[in-house]
Amino acid sequence: MNESDELRGLVMPKLYLPMPPHEPNPFYRQAYDAMWEWVDSFELFTDAKAWEVGGGRLAYTTALAHPWASPERLITAACVFAFAYWIDMELSEGTASGDFRRCGQAVDPLVDVINGGEPKSRQAEALADVLTRMEAGRSPGWVKRYRQSWEDNFVANFRECVVKHTGSGLTLAQYPDHRRHSSATAVSVDLGEYGLDIDVPETVRRLPAWNQLRLAVVDHTGFSNDLIGFPRELSTSDPYNGVLILWKERGCSLQEAADAFNDEAATVAMRHAVAAHGKLPRELECVTDDERVRRDAMRFADSLLVHMRGMADAQLSSARFSGPGFETPPRPRPPSVEGTRAEPG
Repeated sequence: MNESDELRGLVMPKLYLPMPPHEPNPFYRQAYDAMWEWVDSFELFTDAKAWEVGGGRLAYTTALAHPWASPERLITAACVFAFAYWIDMELSEGTASGDFRRCGQAVDPLVDVINGGEPKSRQAEALADVLTRMEAGRSPGWVKRYRQSWEDNFVANFRECVVKHTGSGLTLAQYPDHRRHSSATAVSVDLGEYGLDIDVPETVRRLPAWNQLRLAVVDHTGFSNDLIGFPRELSTSDPYNGVLILWKERGCSLQEAADAFNDEAATVAMRHAVAAHGKLPRELECVTDDERVRRDAMRFADSLLVHMRGMADAQLSSARFSGPGFETPPRPRPPSVEGTRAEPG
């Protein structure tokens, strides 16, 4: 049976999403315009392919993931999403794809900026710009974690590029740790505190439930992306998809692999998130008597459950995937080249 036969009649497993759907941040169209102005100013997305596979929906995705952010903070968050998407496209499908030397040339200036160096490329200047915007007034602990999330993403993408070049791959046991870093989801999760304009003490960030919740949200977002995107990634022979790795390791049908990955990975991650959310109030009582700190911590925890639902809904409706809400790209070249923009759906 060939791959096209495997895909015929395939049914997308239903994601376990116990929280209700919600409306996107009401300022998302404002963020959309501001994000593209920022993207153009730093010469990102000059490749038409980046637009064609979903670049036009980045602000909408941000608005679903961070529905409570102020207009200013939503705009900055949308720029962060755009930069993360540019990295993904550049290293996985752009000019650096499969070429570890070009990948290193793209990544090294970004890591230098993370470590406090001066930007040496337009893309590094873009990263420095969002870091400057977001870190103003933030605690050293938050800044350290946020920068680490970025560096982990850059390094994971470089390693993926090297592995593609050598023709090797990952086992299912190795995959979750790689997925946590390669997708930049941790960056989006860390945006939660920024978006809510809160900054909790480090004692709170060290709590087991806090970190279990954060990790589960990162995992679920990556795993649900794998479930929704694996038919496309099968056609491009992309080895970095949990469904496809499971399919090859177990020798089962694609339908069986998708169902198993949904049950054993995505659903488990969601249940872990809900459980950690439930444990957090008791743990907060152990480390602080400050009602404001407890309230801020739970606001962040609540926002992460909303983030999970928003990211899943955005993935399901994204033009990158042939799921509900699929849209044909409005033009064959990126809007930055054409000069006008099509609004996201």
